[in-house]
Amino acid sequence: MSARKKSSVWTFYTETDQPNKVKCILCDSLISRGGSGRSASTSALTNHLRVKHDREYTQLQHPIHLPNPILPSTPNMEQKWNEIKTGFELKWNFPGCIGAIDGKHVIMRAPVNSESDFNNYKKTHSI
Repeated sequence: MSARKKSSVWTFYTETDQPNKVKCILCDSLISRGGSGRSASTSALTNHLRVKHDREYTQLQHPIHLPNPILPSTPNMEQKWNEIKTGFELKWNFPGCIGAIDGKHVIMRAPVNSESDFNNYKKTHSI
């Protein structure tokens, strides 16, 4: 016998030690599923969502299917983060920095002997 697909309504519930009772994770209510064993349905669970948690019920009825987003890569290893941090410290004399956002001037006190190396169009020292 193949495994049955679990309804998406289960996203909002956890099973309890009591037979055919489940707990709503949104409001901690105990809901009776009716029936017994595998014949117990999820209609009571769906009805509870419809009555008590309208927003979640709507999400359940009309799920948003988004394509997998293309995310910028982020270092997932401590060594890579340390390399980035070292680069900022050596190149820009900016210790402890692990990233930057382009287009935002960070006004700071000029390091000793930097003269006008990092003066911006606003006549302030920034990187």
